[in-house]
Amino acid sequence: MFLARVTAHIVASAKNTSYVGHKILRLTQEDWAGNPIPGASPIVALDLIDAGIGDRVLVCQEGKWAREAVGDMHAPVRSMIVAVVDGIDTSGSPIELTKSQ
Repeated sequence: MFLARVTAHIVASAKNTSYVGHKILRLTQEDWAGNPIPGASPIVALDLIDAGIGDRVLVCQEGKWAREAVGDMHAPVRSMIVAVVDGIDTSGSPIELTKSQ
């Protein structure tokens, strides 16, 4: 799993049937401080959590789990957003995150 920021909503009128009802989002990987990871390629992920552009999210890149989550073991999906991150506690004091961070 890794942290990422939602940077775009991908609109696709024609798509695999297992994607129907789920948003497809483009993500930028981030470090713990919320900085983009240099050289990291953008990720495309299915969203079952209702994340939006600017949200910081936790992403799972486990194809079997993602296929089980959409109910189709043959679905072409590998990355799935599993949580919208509200904050990260690294020292006993929560770090509050906002969409601008």
